[in-house]
Order: sequence, then C-alpha cells, then structure tokens
Amino acid sequence: MPLFKLHFGALFFGIIILPSCTTTPDHPTAPASPEVQGADQEKRAKADGSDYALLVAALAFLVAFGNALETARRDRRARAQEAWREYLRFCFDYPIYALPQNYPSFVDYESKKVCGSVAKFEKYEWFVWYLVNCALSMKRNYPFWSPELKAVKTQLSFHNGYWQACSPNILAQFPRSLESSLDAASKEAVRRAKERTTEAKSVRKPNLTETNPMPEGENA
Repeated sequence: MPLFKLHFGALFFGIIILPSCTTTPDHPTAPASPEVQGADQEKRAKADGSDYALLVAALAFLVAFGNALETARRDRRARAQEAWREYLRFCFDYPIYALPQNYPSFVDYESKKVCGSVAKFEKYEWFVWYLVNCALSMKRNYPFWSPELKAVKTQLSFHNGYWQACSPNILAQFPRSLESSLDAASKEAVRRAKERTTEAKSVRKPNLTETNPMPEGENA
C-alpha cells in the first residue's frame, strides 16, 4: 500500500503538477515574422524537452526510492517471520515452557522452579523473553489487525502467571508497545514494576564527599 501511494503520487506530480508549473502562459501579442515564430517554437520545444527529461528523472528516482523502501520492509518482515518460526520450534521442543498453565504441577512461580529445578525456571524465563523479542519484531512489521499479531497476543497470554510473579526489575523491561496484549492483572503488574523501578532510580544516592567519616575530636 505505501509503495502504491508513492508511485501514484509520482504519476500525479508528473502529469498534473509539473506541466502546469512549467508551461508558459499565452499572452496576446502582435503577430511576429515567420523567422521569429520559428525561433520561438524551437526554444519552446527545447524547454519542453528539458522539462519532460526532468520529469522522467524525478519519476525514476521516486520509483527507485519506493522499491528500496519496499525491499527493506520485506527484508525486515522475513527476519521477523524466521524468528517467529524459531520460537514455534522451541514450543514444539519445550511444551511445558510454551503452555505452563497446562502443567501447574510442574511450574511453580512462587519458588521459581520448573519440575523442581531453579535452573529450568531460569531457562523458562529466557524462553519467555525470547517470545517478547519475537513479538516486538512482529508488531513492528505487521498491522494490528493481522492474524500474525493475534497469534502473538495469544502466545503472550499463555504466560500471564509469569508476568504477575516476575521480578519487578526484570518486568520493568517489558516493552510498552506490547502491554495491550496482556490481561488486566498482568498490565497492572507491569505498571507497578515500572513505577517501582522509576522510584528506585529517583532516590538520591548519598554523596560521601559531603560527610565526615571521622568522629568529632579525632580529625587530624
């Protein structure tokens, strides 16, 4: 769609705007001699030729620029699709990580363990944040009504329990553009985590140079 608009705009500019701006208005003048009329026609033909040559060059530039943009967009979308396919392969290999709500006895958010292992829970966290990275890439390359983004929202919803139990320092890194894909409780958890992180950053650290480390009466 953007490329079509760009080409249509170039065509409109070339056919309607540029000729109307470059055409010399006709004014009633006294009849000129045939020699003068011939010279004027030759000058006008040369001017029209240069105008249309400029028009063709401008159109070629716009089309080439539009094609470059379209190629870059397709390349970004192809990389996003490849990352998403890789995530789906991970889901096939690690079903507990992909659908933790189907395995409540295996995933313990309170003790941060998967199948009784802290290491596996840490691996699950890497799995979830890889999903976030893929979802962010998909959101940048697909319109909001696309089925691809609906699939992204569904996958993010499978980890609502994690968002609500996640450490605030980690959860504060959740992209703002993806918050609309979470349920109400997870959105609230993200909001609290970001507020807590902001408050922690705003706390002024003590300046050690303003304090006297030596008790009174012991200064040298």
